[in-house]
Amino acid sequence: MKFLDLPEMRHVNAVLSQADLGDVVVEGALEAYSCKAVKDDHKLMSKKQAEVAQLKKSMGSPKLSPVILCTKAASPTAMESPLGPIDTSATLKLLVNLISTLNNSFPDYEFSDVEANDFKQESISSVVDTIDHLLLNASLEKKCPGFRARFWKAVDKAVVPSQCEVYQYIPCDDSDLCVGKLWTMFYFFYNRRKSRIVLLACTAMNKMRTPQFHGVGMASVDMDSDVYDDFADEEFSLASPGMQLDDGSKDVYMVY
Repeated sequence: MKFLDLPEMRHVNAVLSQADLGDVVVEGALEAYSCKAVKDDHKLMSKKQAEVAQLKKSMGSPKLSPVILCTKAASPTAMESPLGPIDTSATLKLLVNLISTLNNSFPDYEFSDVEANDFKQESISSVVDTIDHLLLNASLEKKCPGFRARFWKAVDKAVVPSQCEVYQYIPCDDSDLCVGKLWTMFYFFYNRRKSRIVLLACTAMNKMRTPQFHGVGMASVDMDSDVYDDFADEEFSLASPGMQLDDGSKDVYMVY
């Protein structure tokens, strides 16, 4: 995986890095990656392939799926996982791409032991609705007018969501990524044609539980700063595919 430093995402991340929305603090990032394999990806693939081979050997059947890679929930057949038959090269490649994205986005964590059943495939419409409701809602738009339009324009330019498969990472409840959070979201927009993944990783906390909000974690962003004024003053170009102006409103939504 290779991180893609896309200009469209820099301004979005200036807002997402730590946004104070009254009683709620939202912290997150929107990042794009190329799926071209590098050394670490090859090592991870070898690790997963070895797990598959070892389980097949121990179970005495080359047709049985490596449940070591998908142990959280029972599947209709031994080979099935939320990502597809786990003993196929296509599914293993997808699993490695998702894990590698997490490893690159969260360098202080190690996700190599994450299983296929830690992910779930989602529909584009349900993910857009969830993001718009939890993150790109009226509170954020009030603080940062036009941010929803800028956010979806950045995603659209990077991967074209209507051409993507969308996956959600679901960490364990006792994971450091979840403990003390009101909600978390880890969505992958995977465009096979472009060989790219966009990851949206966000968490929300009650400000009462974050007494050291300012200066902790990623750089704090003042919601009254010039970064936010830029969104209010800028006129967005809506020529990007998949974007449409809502009649009577300056808001923008995705069309699929």
